[in-house]
Amino acid sequence: MVKGKAGIVQFLVGFLTGIFLSPLILCSAQGGERETRVVGSANENIGILNVNQASGHVNNQSNVRVFSIGLSPAPLNEIRMERSTTAGPTEIDSSEAMTKQDLIETSFQNNLGVMGINQSAGTSNTQSNVLLLTVGSASTTNIQGATPVAEEDLDRVSASNILREERGTRRDVIRNSFSNSSGIAQVTQSAGDLNIQTNAIVFSFRETYLK
Repeated sequence: MVKGKAGIVQFLVGFLTGIFLSPLILCSAQGGERETRVVGSANENIGILNVNQASGHVNNQSNVRVFSIGLSPAPLNEIRMERSTTAGPTEIDSSEAMTKQDLIETSFQNNLGVMGINQSAGTSNTQSNVLLLTVGSASTTNIQGATPVAEEDLDRVSASNILREERGTRRDVIRNSFSNSSGIAQVTQSAGDLNIQTNAIVFSFRETYLK
């Protein structure tokens, strides 16, 4: 929590960094079935709900929620988020075909609030759900009282990866879910390999009185 000169209270995340897979990682896989699943779960909740699931290897998953609240007029304040993710080099070697599936079924129903779900049955995937919300006030003489949101800086690198895999079956399935829910739902699913997925939502509200 940071208090500004005129009573601005901010929940501020200015720097978020995730670095993984710096050395070479070898992922050997045998034939068979790999599944991440949410079935008949996470229903009738209120508030913030975050879920990360990975039945695959060396996956990077995150759910980030940032809130900034301006309580009174003040000089310009800004919330800014920077994220850096490096994936690689990774070597994936599978000599047999494999069935991979991500499944959400009859889940996340009758919920109210913010939901973030990442599922990965694959290997070396980067998945993230981001929500930035700012609320600020302003006076008749100083419309800079609101707390604006700067652009999000995204720095993701996935390079120098090697994939050797027999052809198999890959499925990402959402079935009979999220009914009668209100709010924000962010979902990523990857039964594949070496994918980068992001859901980023930014809201900024302010109240201004003009003479």
